[in-house]
Amino acid sequence: MRKREKGAVVSPAKPEPLSQSGDSQAETSVGAVRAGMHDSGHRQSFATGAVRDTAEEKPRPDLFSPFAEERVGEWLRLGALKYTERNWEQGIPNSRCFASLRRHAMRYQQGDRSEDHLAAVIFNAMAIIHNEEMIRRDVLPAELDDMPTYRAAVATETETV
Repeated sequence: MRKREKGAVVSPAKPEPLSQSGDSQAETSVGAVRAGMHDSGHRQSFATGAVRDTAEEKPRPDLFSPFAEERVGEWLRLGALKYTERNWEQGIPNSRCFASLRRHAMRYQQGDRSEDHLAAVIFNAMAIIHNEEMIRRDVLPAELDDMPTYRAAVATETETV
């Protein structure tokens, strides 16, 4: 296995025309989508000579704990056996997920280790995040976001000491 080089060079990319039509208003690939591939306009060069778009503004799922991922994966496996695979993706109201999250957190805090309560907490948080994103994309109904809305009271000058 090759050792990864530290301090790879990051340089801005040179724009390349998307069209070879000679049109002076042709779009460029910098900061745009070219042939279905996102392009930040910045490149990272490696000691091998390979070049890749930088990852500066991209999500970093590689930073997840592999142990947490394994335990949540086991929780999902057990859920698939109990219900069906991907059952939760059909939409469970956020209030039910949140109530379950809180119960599992409470049981863990009480010292109960009869099941993986922390994996259940992460699962329930993930289900709520999934619902929010699928509602935003108009895939799941907005009714699943049934959490109460609270607004923080504005503190008066006498209250802020």
